Amino acid sequence: NRKIMKANVNVDIVILTYNEINLLKDCLKSVFQQTVLPKNIIIVDDGSNDGTSNYILENYPSIKLINIRNNQGIPKGFNKALKICDSDYVAWINNDTILKSNWLEEMYSFINKHPSAASCDSLIMYNDKRDIVWAMGGEYTIMGSCRFRNQRKNINDFKNLENKEIQVTVGCAAIYRRSVFDDIGVLDESFFLGFEDVDWSLRAILAGYKNYNVVSAVVYHKVSQTVKIGSEQYVRCGQRNVTATFIKNMPGALMFLTIPLHLFYQISSFMYYLSKKRGYAWLNAKLDNVKLFNYYMENRNRIQKNRKINFIRFFNFLIF
Repeated sequence: NRKIMKANVNVDIVILTYNEINLLKDCLKSVFQQTVLPKNIIIVDDGSNDGTSNYILENYPSIKLINIRNNQGIPKGFNKALKICDSDYVAWINNDTILKSNWLEEMYSFINKHPSAASCDSLIMYNDKRDIVWAMGGEYTIMGSCRFRNQRKNINDFKNLENKEIQVTVGCAAIYRRSVFDDIGVLDESFFLGFEDVDWSLRAILAGYKNYNVVSAVVYHKVSQTVKIGSEQYVRCGQRNVTATFIKNMPGALMFLTIPLHLFYQISSFMYYLSKKRGYAWLNAKLDNVKLFNYYMENRNRIQKNRKINFIRFFNFLIF
């Protein structure tokens, strides 16, 4: 039989991985089974000690490999990959995802037809419960927190599935317009893990761009396989970065109005994590915020100076 050649689209796929080589194998298999293929595949091995880099070199010579000796976190790994991307679009997928075969085709088709789109994410389902939603984009709340849209809902309960504009593009499986990074900057490397996608999405909105959820692009997610939800690192990074995101991005007038709500959220979070024996991690997160405050303010001044939308329009994006 004649081999059918797949079209290449103007996209570079970036896969971030840290150990868990078996997850990466399943992810890569789904990448190479796409109905269209990316221009380049870039894997960032962020300090794995399980032979990940050797496996890629031996089995996938066409893949561009970035080997980071010591684990440096998600934003730094992605930013390193971004420097060698040469396509108009960059798809970011985690190693604990499995893509449906038309995922890249659907994502590329949508963002290419919507010039105002900075980024798009996917319909992300639990891998072990494939009719249950993990995320359909993210929502940024008036308290300065973030949550996944429609998490734990059964996909069969939706009468109409439509692509929608969203506040937050979930970086687990997303596509980005590369030129927007030149405009608003790359991921904030101080975050290490957690909320780096939230921060970037809000920066894009403030700069006048849009983010979308593309429901025809389906991904199955092996949740909490690479980053353990509730771990000390997870709590410290998450609780540090939620405040960093609020400080950097909330317009001044809205900050004045919403800071009591954010403080209420912080106190509630502390009580919750104290009950989970993670109070020390929460306190370390806030100590990190104090140490980094000047850095946040420098970023805030730049973000707000370049803001293209007024605070009323940004307020309309927030979820109560």
